[in-house]
Amino acid sequence: MTAAVPARSATGTAGRRSIRVLVVVVTIVLLGELAARALGPHLPPTSLGDAAEMQLKFDRIRDLAHGPPTNMVIIGNSIADRGIDPAVMTATRPDLGTVYNAALVGAPLRGEARWARRFVLGRLRPDVVVLAVSPVDVLAIDPIATLTGHTGDADSGPAQIAAIESKFTETLDRLDPGTFRRIDDRLGDVSALVEHRSSLRHPVDLARAASDLLHGRPARTGLAQVGAVDGRLVPRDQAYWRASLTPEGYARELDLNVIPAVLDDRPRRVIASVLATTDLQTATLNELLQAVGGRGRRVVLAIIPPASKWLDDHHVDRTTLTLAEATIARQGRDAGATVVDLATLRYPAADYTDPFHLNRVGAARFSADLARALPRR
Repeated sequence: MTAAVPARSATGTAGRRSIRVLVVVVTIVLLGELAARALGPHLPPTSLGDAAEMQLKFDRIRDLAHGPPTNMVIIGNSIADRGIDPAVMTATRPDLGTVYNAALVGAPLRGEARWARRFVLGRLRPDVVVLAVSPVDVLAIDPIATLTGHTGDADSGPAQIAAIESKFTETLDRLDPGTFRRIDDRLGDVSALVEHRSSLRHPVDLARAASDLLHGRPARTGLAQVGAVDGRLVPRDQAYWRASLTPEGYARELDLNVIPAVLDDRPRRVIASVLATTDLQTATLNELLQAVGGRGRRVVLAIIPPASKWLDDHHVDRTTLTLAEATIARQGRDAGATVVDLATLRYPAADYTDPFHLNRVGAARFSADLARALPRR
């Protein structure tokens, strides 16, 4: 007679299966963490924008929110941040009232919209919003790959632009974090998988990082966040921005930089890469126009001039910029904004630090011209 074999309990079988699943999951997570740490130096920066400038401007905006409404607020990116001095504007046109420059370095169009909507307009309560845009702002390019010299693998598609916007937003949202953001930041401090998850989800970034790692290429450092002070390059940290920012939000140069008179080969390639695309972010610009309007605010769309004379002197084709200028003006009018098109102004090369950014001499000139061109109330 054969002895009966005891049946395995369902509970015991399920428990062992759960343990195996848990071991597999933990192993996958650990392998992912190791891979993220290896790939991390070759991935794009986890955030974009100057966090120190964001924080100081947000602190100033919160202080101003306790007083009367600000009459006029300027929204834009580094081109407006460096190019528009509210003190010059109000000296030129005292009737403008109080003006604050809320532009941020590194802000993509959707980043500007989120910054304006969530952090600025509700606190400053302006009557007029000046949306300051350069023709280059609406080109569908990857500025990080372009400006760091990775022009050969720059991806101008919507996915790459969306990744840039996401990383800028992550930096922005740390200004006023909720519980989830605080937890996420803590996890990102200890886990490369969490820190780099947005890039790891992007196939192009992941493929580039893997290729760089396998071929022993140097790490991608992104845009160096440095500024010139007394002829030296220093980190753009809180000390730098405290010295640079005026109470009205203008990011004045601490050293006067002038665009080179002779165009070397690398800058020529960078400019050619920037102006090679004919894809424009028209839908995103429209989102930005909608974000800054409403609640009785008047929107002025001001087009900032590039260094057209310098570009012409160096035989750079400006067809794309001309197309962008016309598109910006048309979209502004269609959205009900007052368009102040100053793109045709031909300032001397000595007024620029590069083909698109004014230096402090050019900023003073442009700020006065902008003030004179703004419509009367």
